[in-house]
Amino acid sequence: MRLDHWPAGPRRGMIDAVERSVASDCVVIGAGLTGLSAALHLGWRGVRVHVLERGRIGDGTSSKASGWISAQLRTPNALLELVLASLAYYPEFLRRLGDDCGFERCGSLVVFDSVSQLEQRQMLDATQREVATFAGARFLDAAEVHDLEPALAPEIVGGALFEEDAQVEPLRLLEAMVRAAADAGVVVHQGAEVTHVGREGAAWRLRTPIGSFTAPRVVIATGAWTTAVAELAGTDVPVLPVSGQLLVTRPRKGALRRCVVYQPDPRFATKLACGVRPAVDGRLWIGTTYRAGTFDASITAEDSAAIVGAFEKVFPGIADTPIEQAWAGVRPVPADLVPIYGAVRSADGVIAAVPVAGLAEAAAGGRLVADIVCAAPPSVAADPFDPARFAEDD
Repeated sequence: MRLDHWPAGPRRGMIDAVERSVASDCVVIGAGLTGLSAALHLGWRGVRVHVLERGRIGDGTSSKASGWISAQLRTPNALLELVLASLAYYPEFLRRLGDDCGFERCGSLVVFDSVSQLEQRQMLDATQREVATFAGARFLDAAEVHDLEPALAPEIVGGALFEEDAQVEPLRLLEAMVRAAADAGVVVHQGAEVTHVGREGAAWRLRTPIGSFTAPRVVIATGAWTTAVAELAGTDVPVLPVSGQLLVTRPRKGALRRCVVYQPDPRFATKLACGVRPAVDGRLWIGTTYRAGTFDASITAEDSAAIVGAFEKVFPGIADTPIEQAWAGVRPVPADLVPIYGAVRSADGVIAAVPVAGLAEAAAGGRLVADIVCAAPPSVAADPFDPARFAEDD
C-alpha cells in the first residue's frame, strides 16, 4: 500500500464577534457531535442556546470519526443500552435534520482467525444478551464468512454478524446538524475558547476572546478536554484522552459489503483494531490505533504501518487499494469506561456530556442532555451516566 497523508480539509465558518455580554438559557461548550446534538435538541424545545467552540465546528474528534454506529462492539453495560437506543432513534433524528447523511443499516461482521478468539467472542455475546434490547450476533462458520466477504483471508475461521449496526457520513452529519441548529435558533460561535467560568448571581459567566456569555445552565461537551474545562468551573470530571489514527483509501466500489472488524483480542482489550467501513462513495475507512493518556493527534508512520499491516493480513484480496488520507484524533474515555451525562453536583447548573462512542451515541446522547437540562423525564435510563458516581468513589 502507498501512504499519502493528507490533512482533513477546512470546514465552513468564521471567527465570530459578539457584544460585550450575551445572555441565554443555556451555553454549550463544544461544537462537536455531542455538543451540537445537545444544543439542537434544546433548540427544538424552545431553549435559547449559544454554543462556544474554541476553534472550528467539529475540529476535535467529531470530524475524524470512522462513521460506524456499532452496538456489537460495545461492552455489555449502560453504554450498550445507550448505543442501541441511539441506533433506534437515528432514523427519526435524521428525518428531523432533513438529510439521511448516508445512513445505512449495513450491519457489522467481527471476524476471527482462531477458534479460541471465536469462543471468547461467544462468551462476550452471551453477556451482551443480558441487555434486553440486544438481540445478539449470529455466528458464522468459515464458509459463510467468506461467502459474505470474499476479500477476507483464508485464515479467517468464523465471524459474528449483527445486522442492526449502521454507518453514517460524519462530516455530512455535522453540516446537517449545523443547518438544523440555525433553523432552531441555536447560535454557534467559533473561535470562542472559554478562558474563565464563574458565578454571577443565579447564572454562570463564561469569558472568551470574542465576548462574555451568561446562562443559568452550562453543558460541557468538550470530549477529551472535559477535565480541564470542568476545572474552570471549580469541579472535577475524570476523563482520559486516548489518541488514535485511521486511514481512508481511494474509492473501490464493491470491495466490501458491510463494516468488518478484526481484533486480536475479541474482548476488545487491544491497542489495535482492524476495522474497515465501506463508505457509500466506495472509499474504505480503515482503523484504528489506541494511545492512552495523550493529546498528541499526530499522524505517525508507526501507526500507519500497524493499520496497513493488519489490513493486509485480514483483507489480502483488496490490500493493494491506495491510501488517500490519514486522520488522527483524540477520544474521551471516562475513568470507568461508561459515558457521562448528568448534572455535576459540585457546580450547580453545570451538566457534563462525555461520550465513549461519540458518533454512535450522538443522537440519543444529545436528546438525553436536553432531558437533563429541561428536567424532563429521561428518554433513556440516566442513572448509570450520572457523574456523581465518581464523587461516591472518593
